[in-house]
Amino acid sequence: MISGKQRPESRQQIAESKKQIVKHKLFAVCYLLSAICYAIFFFCFAVPRAEAQGFLPPKESSSTATSEPQGPLQIGEKVPESLMVLDADGKKRPLLSYKSAVEVMTIAVFSSRCPDPEAHWNQFSYFYRDYKGWAVAFVGINAGGVASREELTERMTKAELRFPLLNEDERSLTRAFKIGTVPELIIIDESGNLRYRGPIGKDARAAIEAVIGHMVPVPNPEPTETGGCALQ
Repeated sequence: MISGKQRPESRQQIAESKKQIVKHKLFAVCYLLSAICYAIFFFCFAVPRAEAQGFLPPKESSSTATSEPQGPLQIGEKVPESLMVLDADGKKRPLLSYKSAVEVMTIAVFSSRCPDPEAHWNQFSYFYRDYKGWAVAFVGINAGGVASREELTERMTKAELRFPLLNEDERSLTRAFKIGTVPELIIIDESGNLRYRGPIGKDARAAIEAVIGHMVPVPNPEPTETGGCALQ
């Protein structure tokens, strides 16, 4: 007959069970603390070191992550891949898609709304003829409004230019580079970094020759610079 009191072996089993439960809890706590310490080490030391050594791709910067670039871009900054322009058919295309990875990009910014843009086109024409054979991708962009395909083609034919002529997409280029007057020349190196922005002249030639690493003899004198035309 079993009395109401527990047997000694039963009390011993209960004690052993409690010890096992305590051990399991301590093990779980130690495991959790180890996991937390490893996570802290990984994100604070291992990942930055791997990125610095080139084992991991760099994090996407805020300038390329947003759909609208936050201007004005400064010299040396990367031009965002999200910066769009309108092609001859009015379709959006990334600006940087008009250059290859080994090309320097020269953007001639003008405005069809300027009263006398012919002198501006003459400046573009001189610059284009001198540097078109040096792995330089040329693009013309009409800023401050949208011109028709026929109008752009006519201007290209008169100036004897052979590079794409585009419209900016809802003043995105004007905002990104903070363009207030035209003509303006923008030079982007092969890595997509802004290297020059300003008038067409000696400073622009020095900038592009520094990027391509070669001085180009200029057979003809620079055309007379004209005053800038304010964008409306």
